[in-house]
Amino acid sequence: MVKMQKGFAILAVMMLVAFVAAGCGGNRQEAASTSQPPQSEAETPSSQSSQPSEAQNTENQDVRVVRHAMGDTKVKGTPEKVVTLFQGATDAALLLGVKPVGAVESWIEQPWYNYIRDKMEGVTNLGSENQPNLEEIVALKPDLIIASKTRHEEIYSQLSAIAPTVMTEEVHLWKDSLHLTAEALNKQDEEEKFLAEWADKIADFQEKWETN
Repeated sequence: MVKMQKGFAILAVMMLVAFVAAGCGGNRQEAASTSQPPQSEAETPSSQSSQPSEAQNTENQDVRVVRHAMGDTKVKGTPEKVVTLFQGATDAALLLGVKPVGAVESWIEQPWYNYIRDKMEGVTNLGSENQPNLEEIVALKPDLIIASKTRHEEIYSQLSAIAPTVMTEEVHLWKDSLHLTAEALNKQDEEEKFLAEWADKIADFQEKWETN
């Protein structure tokens, strides 16, 4: 019994270390200009075509359909201004290298758990996971919201009116949260790399457990 408890404790520590080690990043994307300067007499059609406007670049971004607990949501390109409305989504975003612009506070160790606190500088506190501050979310002008059906089903339409919103079925299945977050953020390569490293750590742990 003591040996089994020791094993669970080691596994829990490994999961915590994996999230703490995850980098955070993601620069905020500047809003694309929707207007183009008038063509001067000196400009030629060839010079215009070789330098497309930011608006044209935005329009050309791939639009992906992400299937989630509430249906299908179209997500454009690689979102950078991300709002996370449950702890698993916050952890997953950080692990994938994306710092949210806004996140709900932790249940304890508020506003953020100690293991991610150094990665959350400048992130807007959106209040309780059960009742996030919608006015703050609107003010952040996110390009993606990650939420959970068990927490936010009743406000799904309001969230979707603010930004493309995807929802996990519930909040406790970390691999499901990671997978949906990676798909929505267009970070599948980072997800695959982490899961491969995680599998190696589990195999190493099992080998050590069997030899003890």
